[in-house]
Amino acid sequence: MREYKDNTPENRHDISRKKKLRTLIIVLCAGIVYFIITQITSFRVPCPFYTLTGLLCPGCGVTRMIISLARLDFRAAFGYNPALMCLMPVWLAGYIVYLIWKPECLSRKGWLFNAGAYGTIALLLIFGVVRNVI
Repeated sequence: MREYKDNTPENRHDISRKKKLRTLIIVLCAGIVYFIITQITSFRVPCPFYTLTGLLCPGCGVTRMIISLARLDFRAAFGYNPALMCLMPVWLAGYIVYLIWKPECLSRKGWLFNAGAYGTIALLLIFGVVRNVI
């Protein structure tokens, strides 16, 4: 087995970072292309949960919400998916705090990260039920 000189933890971290950045760029480009397609055609990806059950899932309205956010129409974005519009600033704030100070509680195994993840899942499930009852 050949050993590489550059197989240091720092180099592996840089490679991992580059892969994450490349993935982010690909996802953003795909989102931009989808946004353009939705603006010049009537094509939209339908929600499989809604198509099968006739009920709105917690994620229904996300595409329209993001398109409204791109147009800076926050009121319409909130109308399409109020739960995610309320959660996004919390997620963004937590991510910024993590990037700047890197507290252990916000790492993937940290208590606050886990509480936030489970809390988000619980809130979205409750929202999914409530939006179909009301």
